Amino acid sequence: MCGLIGQRADDLKNNDWAKRKIADTIKNDYSIVPKKQALIVRVDMPDQLEMCTFSYTIPVFNKRQQKTINQWKFNLRVEGWRNKANDVDYSGPLEIWTNPACERIIRYNRCIIPVSYFVENPENDKKHKFVIMRQDEQMFYLGGVFHHSVTASGVRYTGFAIITTPSTQITRLIGHQRAPLILQPDQFDTWFKQYDPEVIGELMRPAHTHDFKAWEVNPDIAKLATDGVDNPGLIEPIGEVITP
Repeated sequence: MCGLIGQRADDLKNNDWAKRKIADTIKNDYSIVPKKQALIVRVDMPDQLEMCTFSYTIPVFNKRQQKTINQWKFNLRVEGWRNKANDVDYSGPLEIWTNPACERIIRYNRCIIPVSYFVENPENDKKHKFVIMRQDEQMFYLGGVFHHSVTASGVRYTGFAIITTPSTQITRLIGHQRAPLILQPDQFDTWFKQYDPEVIGELMRPAHTHDFKAWEVNPDIAKLATDGVDNPGLIEPIGEVITP
């Protein structure tokens, strides 16, 4: 699961995409959680940053309730539930291509989410939160999808979800079994222009995170999301820095 990201204004302004957006509109947000806004790059607008909502809803038939309900999505598992054990060496089918809830979205609605860091907790332990970022503290890029949704009150909006893979070196060190899909800049063209599941599937592998680091932060960072717009104190370390 990846349910909290950070976007620092200085990181974003140094990006080529930001040059096509008024710099003054780009602001810090140190705690972006589902239903908050974040800047992403969409396949249909590949040359600019666009403000979208972190998460979206899709109609799903609930067998237990025997009715269609709106389900919130902020993460999509590459393997679906074929890899329930979250095996890092999983090499089976990628269910994201065949699941009716996301097969069209992953094919045509891919996006890139530039981030300064993301936050995870050890498995089954929400009392400890860890910021994870590059060791050089430069921006990096997550793979995701976007979807045009409608709120219960009829308001249209565009939301996005982060794609996740089995754990990487750095998320395993904090005891977490999943990780966001991390893309390299030389993979952007393939991510946006290819439709072949086999080609895109090669990008959907756990990233090499030997150059990342992590440290523990205030466990209430998600609860303080409304104060996160310009609050760097939220990611102040309260423990030692961890590296692979």
